Amino acid sequence: MKIRNTEIISASNEEIEKRIKELRSELMKLNTQVAVGSMLKSPSQPSVIKKTIAKIYTIRAAKRKSLNSQTSIPIKKGKLNIPKAGDEEKKG
Repeated sequence: MKIRNTEIISASNEEIEKRIKELRSELMKLNTQVAVGSMLKSPSQPSVIKKTIAKIYTIRAAKRKSLNSQTSIPIKKGKLNIPKAGDEEKKG
């Protein structure tokens, strides 16, 4: 279940929290299936869900940071461009 960056950025906090809960429950179901020994439809599915959850957390943190600094989140050709911690100091 992949999600586009723009979908996450445009979503409200409630929608993001709901999506995270859905993904976590789906991941638990898949992990249970693996533990029991049944075959998954796609073996890479748990990994894709984990990466999606990580992406949501990263974009959510960038949204919070941009709200504090009153700047927008830069997106370039579908890629999220989040400055690293020391980048702001180097520009000055």
